[in-house]
Amino acid sequence: MPKLSVWYVRASLFYMALGGTFGAIILSHKGVPWAPWAWRLLDAHIDVVLFGWITLLILGVAYWILPRFGVRRGREGWAQGALVSMNLGLVLVIVTPWIPDARLFLLVGRVLEVLAVVAFVVHAWPRVKPLMVSTADTMAQAAKERKNLQGKR
Repeated sequence: MPKLSVWYVRASLFYMALGGTFGAIILSHKGVPWAPWAWRLLDAHIDVVLFGWITLLILGVAYWILPRFGVRRGREGWAQGALVSMNLGLVLVIVTPWIPDARLFLLVGRVLEVLAVVAFVVHAWPRVKPLMVSTADTMAQAAKERKNLQGKR
């Protein structure tokens, strides 16, 4: 697995644990009111689970598994920038509820998350191509299969 994919997957696992913790706090407060600040975590919980855990895991696996044409994995700088942008956006979304009058941080954080996805698309777009099979190869394979079928009769 490429090093950048490892960073993506490890970050996603961290956010899975963080999102689960936020969700557990919110859910336990719902059952037994013990943390009046728990509902402040709701926006962060949603973003951390959706963008931090699921999206980073998908992007990390996509970076690893999409085909390479040549020796490089496409525009690697865009994929690195996507990881940085997503993490910065998530940090801003997480800290926003704790800073008074900081709705601008939430907006900037969400914009950074969207820019991260766009940057990854710019990276991955050239790596997504249709499978090209020449007609001669297809005809040779079909003839081989016919020959095998005739030999089994």
